[in-house]
Amino acid sequence: MSSSSKTEPANVQEFTTNTVATGIDLRSSTELLEAIRANFIPSSHSELHLLSQCISDAERDVQRCDEEIQKCDEEIQKLRVKIDSLQNERNEGCRQIRRYRSLLAPIRRLCPELLSLIFWFACPRTSVAGKIDCPAVRVSQVCARWRELACSTSTLWSSYQFDLDASRYGIEVIEPMITTHLELSRNSPLSFALTAFEQSPRLQCVVDAIVPHSFRWKEVELIARPFLLASMSSIKGSLPQLHSLSIYLVGEDNTRQDLFEVAPRLQALTLGSPRRALPECVIPCTQIIDFTVEYVSYSSALARLRALSAVRNLKLNQCWYDKDMTSVAPVTLPNVSSVSILIPLKLYDDLNNGSLRLRLDQLTLPNLKVLHLGTMSFKLSSLPPIRLHDVTELPNFVTRSDCMIQTLIFDHLWLNDNDTLSILRNLPTLQNLTIHERLPLGDSADRTLTTHFFEQLTIDHVESSSPRLLTHLQTLDLQLSICFSLKAFVDMVQSRRNQTYSDELGVDILTSVTLHFARSLKDLENKLEEGLEPLRAMESAGLCLKLSTDW
Repeated sequence: MSSSSKTEPANVQEFTTNTVATGIDLRSSTELLEAIRANFIPSSHSELHLLSQCISDAERDVQRCDEEIQKCDEEIQKLRVKIDSLQNERNEGCRQIRRYRSLLAPIRRLCPELLSLIFWFACPRTSVAGKIDCPAVRVSQVCARWRELACSTSTLWSSYQFDLDASRYGIEVIEPMITTHLELSRNSPLSFALTAFEQSPRLQCVVDAIVPHSFRWKEVELIARPFLLASMSSIKGSLPQLHSLSIYLVGEDNTRQDLFEVAPRLQALTLGSPRRALPECVIPCTQIIDFTVEYVSYSSALARLRALSAVRNLKLNQCWYDKDMTSVAPVTLPNVSSVSILIPLKLYDDLNNGSLRLRLDQLTLPNLKVLHLGTMSFKLSSLPPIRLHDVTELPNFVTRSDCMIQTLIFDHLWLNDNDTLSILRNLPTLQNLTIHERLPLGDSADRTLTTHFFEQLTIDHVESSSPRLLTHLQTLDLQLSICFSLKAFVDMVQSRRNQTYSDELGVDILTSVTLHFARSLKDLENKLEEGLEPLRAMESAGLCLKLSTDW
């Protein structure tokens, strides 16, 4: 471009436009953009005609593309319809395959009687509490056959529990549910639990529904105030199948309750009350075989025991010792073969805390074979451990009763190894020993399952004159913390597995060992398996070795 053009702008523009327009191919997209950027202005007839022609050609291309797109859309729609049809056909084929395979499922070959039994094991009792849980309904929703079988299996609908204090469901939900269960259970014996501390229309609804069926009651648990028994007065004399009864009454009403005075099959009874005194319930005393007392005074429990001459299995759970027991006469129960005493632990109560003597010096049990002593397990509690004292009373109790204890269970007792060994030395007939050790707080010396303990239970096959503990021991169940002597334990078990020496020394073979760890085994799992390898080798020779953990 010439420098003189600066003084003649109109001429320069025309000159420039013509120069830019020269040789431009408007049909080329690249050159068309170049012309637009260069401010090209078509002016000649040929250029205008060419642009019109280009526009017409482009419009025809757009129209052609629209027509092709429309055709493709129509083809796509046809393909989509075909794909949907094929997908539906495939899905139906898959359903058919599942149906065919279901015909071959082994469970279809089970006879109805066996399938009903499986339902019975798989369906616990119906529960109405914070939420409704009805396993029998879930089973009946699987298929038509299962629904028909579940509805015809009366035992699935004969067990339920109502906690009306925890439940917020109204009568409109509770009434049809209990009515359905009572109808579908037909003539099957009923097992139910009812918790209610407040009078309400819901409670009356439940009572009105179940009382007419008292002739079917088999297992009954009532946790309530005395007014509940008063509302069931019509059941008196109409309990022909009642086998197990549990009554826990709250309140100060000492009205004599005689609803269960006539119950010809009643054998299991549980009584409890937070008032420290047993509720005044008249029961057929000479029939009771299993008797459990909970949360009452020890003197009250003993007073009730004197009338239960046929009791064989006795449980005293959290019974608090009275301050004055001088007027309470000892009790002799000649038929009791199993006793479980759960000792209450209460801070700042020297009378009750950990005293074994206070619970055994009032009892004489000449036929006792199973003794279970324990405390509540406070795994996550800050309650400090209270060591069990008066342990010498246990041998005195055995001597006084002249009994042969075969099974001993120590459950979360705070006993050291020497105290435990002194007890075991006085139990020569013991065959089964269970010790669930309380978790020590820190490095406590009050441990039961120590190296010394295992060494004392080890049978010395060389020194035949050495004293031997528990020569008839056959099963051992231990709960330990991680810190225990694995080698001493393995040596002890091995010493009781030698058949030759055992016959010569008169020592029974140890047949079963269970180890339960109250802490995680993750860090010591390999070391534990390596240490127990000698016992694993004995499994093929008949030793039953079981390992478990809470974690």
